[in-house]
Amino acid sequence: MSSGDLVRGLDYSHLILWICVAVTLSGTCFAEDRLLPLDLSSVPSETRNQLPFPYGISVNYTYVREKLDIDHFNLSVNGQNVPSSLVNLSSLNHRTQAETIRADAWLLSFLDLYGIGGFVHGTADNMKIHINQALITENPALLPLLNEFPSSLISPGFSIDYHGTVYGFGAILGGGYGHFFYSYDVNYTWTNINRLQTSVDTLIQEIRIRYKTGAFGNKVSVYTGASNEDIKARQSGAYNLNGAHLEYSLEARPAHPWNALLGTEVEFTPHWNLTLEDGFSGRNQLTSSLGYRF
Repeated sequence: MSSGDLVRGLDYSHLILWICVAVTLSGTCFAEDRLLPLDLSSVPSETRNQLPFPYGISVNYTYVREKLDIDHFNLSVNGQNVPSSLVNLSSLNHRTQAETIRADAWLLSFLDLYGIGGFVHGTADNMKIHINQALITENPALLPLLNEFPSSLISPGFSIDYHGTVYGFGAILGGGYGHFFYSYDVNYTWTNINRLQTSVDTLIQEIRIRYKTGAFGNKVSVYTGASNEDIKARQSGAYNLNGAHLEYSLEARPAHPWNALLGTEVEFTPHWNLTLEDGFSGRNQLTSSLGYRF
């Protein structure tokens, strides 16, 4: 990790810390009179005890493995532009791990607002790079340019490790009837990766339907749902490989934007809860979260 990456990481960690301190202090000041949710007086008295505590902090771990389709791939080697008709990147796989902190507050009985911050690291591999040999035969003048192209980049085992920071915000709309609860979760995140000069902007929307019951003295929820991922921004970056300086830009999108969700949440006490979630049928995603509410 470079000194610049370390400084940025410390800056983000300080920001996350201050957010958590602010939420904690606000929760402490208003724990008795329940400033939030703002519409508490309109909630029937017989159902108020079903509302969660208004403030929350959680630590989260997420592992994602998915395929990305690549469009509009542009490449230059040692300052020379490579024609897209000569070299093209069509797809790649990535495995990413994220450790984040999330702070949230139920502004209304049906609206939760939250912020996210943390760190990511992973590997990109299985890059489908195609070289048009027929074009070289037709235009031998392209051969010197191709000779500057690092051969290791197109080897089957080539991979790139990366790390960075992620931060964002989101909102949850939720409600319920009896033992059944539903929620719509939307969040927007910016991920800054050391291999890219631009951030990866991602919009994720999730729908969940859960059934809550009691088991072994705890409140337990099981739920299912669906998730949609949309990468919004074009990425560009630079990379030095075997003495060659590569500059590139591309547009990435999930090969499988929709994903099925299956999870469970255990409330050990009204304050502490643990959530485990599995994403499948599109991209593979595992999430665990330990939360504290007050």
